[in-house]
Amino acid sequence: MYISRLTLRTDRAGSTGALIRLLAQSSHAQHHDLMWSVFGDRGDRRRDFLYRVDSRHPDTFIAVSARAPEDVHGLWRIETKDYAPQLVAGQQLAFSLRANPTVRSSRYTVDGKSRRHDVVMHAKGPRKVRGEGPRQPEASALADAGLDWLTARSARFGSAIAASACRVAGYLQHRIPHGRGGRMVCFSSLDFDGVLTVIDPDLLCQALYRGIGSGKAFGCGLLLVKRP
Repeated sequence: MYISRLTLRTDRAGSTGALIRLLAQSSHAQHHDLMWSVFGDRGDRRRDFLYRVDSRHPDTFIAVSARAPEDVHGLWRIETKDYAPQLVAGQQLAFSLRANPTVRSSRYTVDGKSRRHDVVMHAKGPRKVRGEGPRQPEASALADAGLDWLTARSARFGSAIAASACRVAGYLQHRIPHGRGGRMVCFSSLDFDGVLTVIDPDLLCQALYRGIGSGKAFGCGLLLVKRP
């Protein structure tokens, strides 16, 4: 596996530089396409990478991938290194995660089948302001719903989350065009930062390589860890 930092070359002059600066400010759909520009070496390639946009630097992406990225269009500055975390049970690590937290509930059904729904809005209940759509959740509801979602799943990825030391922020709802026919993809994202304890190193490694939750095609699910 590889971990890479990819920065769009916004310092380039002329129309190419203007285009790159525009791409850096673009939506999740364009970010998805940008990542495929370095990992899509053939038309039938299945996605074998995770990525996220750096919150502080929107022209910078972090990616974990089965293959090293290749900049065939000259758009990027790329730093890549081998990625093989050496984890030990009981070890404490600082973590960062941008996730698409969802819950499957019979409250939301189509043709009698349950669908996944935004976990924050699920916790708030089906309240709407007439003509305005769902209300934005309060910070406390956001933190509680997000933490409940993450801690309930932490054992699945071989860790224990210290809820008291976890920061939950950056809740956003997204509607982006995807595919033909004007179909819209709707999802939310939520940022987590905190400390975890390694319980099962193998499970945690799988989560680092494969991601957590849904929305991975649109920049969610990449779990990053480091020594605190």
